[in-house]
Amino acid sequence: MGDAGDGDGIDEAQPGRPYDNRPRYEYVLTEKGSELVDLLMVMTGWGDRWRAGTAGPPVLYRHHACGQISNVDLRCDHCGEPMHAHDVDPLPGPGSAEVETG
Repeated sequence: MGDAGDGDGIDEAQPGRPYDNRPRYEYVLTEKGSELVDLLMVMTGWGDRWRAGTAGPPVLYRHHACGQISNVDLRCDHCGEPMHAHDVDPLPGPGSAEVETG
């Protein structure tokens, strides 16, 4: 259908059940939107660790596969080991050649 936001492709409107004879739409995440949620969950984990205070985190995540409450963790898609700032070396990627300097 259409994009619910400003054309960013994060979500899209799909027909929902009408209400009072008016069309309704359900807004669902696209693949791009789902990946953005992944980023936000990692950022939320940082806030839970460093900003939540004594009350604890305001949001918990239950993993569909095992049903357990879990934390979000970055892992290498090749070996499965954790990936944190001290575990990686940033290198120029193929898109870096497109950046003009000057």
